[in-house]
Amino acid sequence: MKTVKIKDIIQSSYASDNEQGDTVFKAIERLLKETNDPLNIDFTGISLMTTAFLNNAIGRLFQEFNIKDIKLRIKFSNIKDKQDVEMLRLVLINSLEMNRIQ
Repeated sequence: MKTVKIKDIIQSSYASDNEQGDTVFKAIERLLKETNDPLNIDFTGISLMTTAFLNNAIGRLFQEFNIKDIKLRIKFSNIKDKQDVEMLRLVLINSLEMNRIQ
């Protein structure tokens, strides 16, 4: 399983804006297209995370990949606290719903 460390990609402990999310999305998208191996998205060292970041970094995956692929191939680890886990959960639910509507 390949690990993507968010902090290494954005070079910050604050995952807070759309541009950072775009950068992370592009890195994840590239890895998912290069291989069929599972991918661990590691949030070690991230002390602040926003919905704007998650929408662009993770939510956009539903536009490029089907839900089955995402469920089978992407795992999340080392999310700092329960609020961030809940925020990620809501982004995933909203992204899935938006993709279903389109």
